[in-house]
Amino acid sequence: MKNFGVIGNPLDHSLSPTLHDSICEQIDYNYDYKKFELKSNMLEQFIIKNNLTGYNVTIPYKTTITKYLKKLDNSATQIGAVNCVYNNVGFNTDWLGFKESLIFNGIEVKKKRCLIFGAGGAAKAIAYALKELYISDILILNRSSEKGLSLVKWIKNNFNINTSFVEYNESNLFEINAKLAEVDIIINCTPIGMWPNSNYFPKLIFNQYQTLIDLIYNPPFSAFMKLGNENGAKTISGLDMFIFQGIASAEIWLNSKLINYLDINLIKSKIRKKLC
Repeated sequence: MKNFGVIGNPLDHSLSPTLHDSICEQIDYNYDYKKFELKSNMLEQFIIKNNLTGYNVTIPYKTTITKYLKKLDNSATQIGAVNCVYNNVGFNTDWLGFKESLIFNGIEVKKKRCLIFGAGGAAKAIAYALKELYISDILILNRSSEKGLSLVKWIKNNFNINTSFVEYNESNLFEINAKLAEVDIIINCTPIGMWPNSNYFPKLIFNQYQTLIDLIYNPPFSAFMKLGNENGAKTISGLDMFIFQGIASAEIWLNSKLINYLDINLIKSKIRKKLC
């Protein structure tokens, strides 16, 4: 039996084992997937001594782990973060998960205008995916001007996409909502609205022509999605991205194309039963 797992801290609420158990059941492949909650001083030794065939990486080690691995694939190198390891090589499947979630939901982004709310590591993976799908324009909305402008510079330097920035603060809502009205797709890359603080999201104004995508999947119908729904927008949960990044990891570990053999809705239903 091959052994896999996920490393991070904390991992109490990680649903990666549920996801991979569901994948295993459908492909009739017997592998074991466990959680390894590591303190920061344990990371290097784990990488050296673990006997896993492959493993996923979550917060807070997606960036830190890069210096301990033999090499990184092209996407992980550009994004600067790893969420999947195989044979001591780091991969980033977050962007693949996002890309596949768009395809699964029939969302076309080519030549569209997109707003990314947030400027952390997740936003970089999303920008990478949007580049692969030929997005036209990206607007970064973030509380920190320093981080927001840094992300704008990174996108322009790496992808040559028309990118701009607007600072988020409560006194700036008129300008923010005016900018929002100009975009087609809004992606929440922040933890705002994540369980257990799941009832709040800034009172932004959306419309029925827009698509809202939340990277949060717990709760499955977030405050961001509710706000979009109230305004007639199409909304997509982060659960789809979570599932597809896990499938992409399994495909790397097993060297097999699995996605066409899996019932995604069945996997979703099993994970939803575990959500708060």
